[in-house]
This record gives sequence, structure tokens and C-alpha cells, in this order.
Amino acid sequence: VQPNALLFSLPASDSWTSNVGTDDEIASYLPVLFIVIYLYAVYNAAQTFILEKESKAREGLRMQGVGNCTLIASWYVSLGSVYFILALLMTIASKAALFASSSFLLLLLGFWLSLIAFMAFSFAVHTLFSK
Repeated sequence: VQPNALLFSLPASDSWTSNVGTDDEIASYLPVLFIVIYLYAVYNAAQTFILEKESKAREGLRMQGVGNCTLIASWYVSLGSVYFILALLMTIASKAALFASSSFLLLLLGFWLSLIAFMAFSFAVHTLFSK
């Protein structure tokens, strides 16, 4: 009994390794990097919100007369500045490899606002956890 298979040779050109280290290869890893950055943003925000809830810092500040809007605004300012730096790094990386013809400012605004939206999501989710 003989197998009924055909053998094909690989391409003679160096097409399998010709794009190693180019922008195409780097661009293929950027979505995974962006997911990791977004996961870090959600984890970091939820962790800080939970730690604030455990230490009862919010209640202490409210007893001293700090309003609820001021507390929420302080979180948006403190985490928003960190997220702006992350969005800036994401914009530089994606402008170089993925979105070469897109506006730098629009990319930055899109990434930063999506990170701010993840912070709002973390703020809503932190109520489900106690430790």
C-alpha cells in the first residue's frame, strides 16, 4: 500500500524570512501590546479604587468636607495624566507602524479617551469587589 500524497517544495526565494524586523512584523504585535496596556489600565484603576475603599480614605475625606465631585475629579486628573502618557506612547507606536496616514492628534485623542472610558468602567466594577 502506497500513500497517495504529493510533495511540494518550499519556495526557493527567501520570502519566509525577508520581512523579519520590518514594520510589518512589528505592526502585527501592536494589537496584543495595546490589549496588554488596556488590561493594565483597568487593573491599575480597579486596584487603586479598591485600596481606597479598604482604607476608608474616601469616608475620611468626606468627613473633612471634600465633596464627592471633587473626589471623582481627583481620580480623573491623577489617572488621566498617567493614561495620557500611555496614550502618547501608543500613538507614537501606532503612527509609525499602523496608521501612518492618520492624524497624530486624532489618534492621541482616541487612545486617551478610550483609556478614560476604561477608567470609568473600573470605577463601576470596583463596587463588586471588597479585597
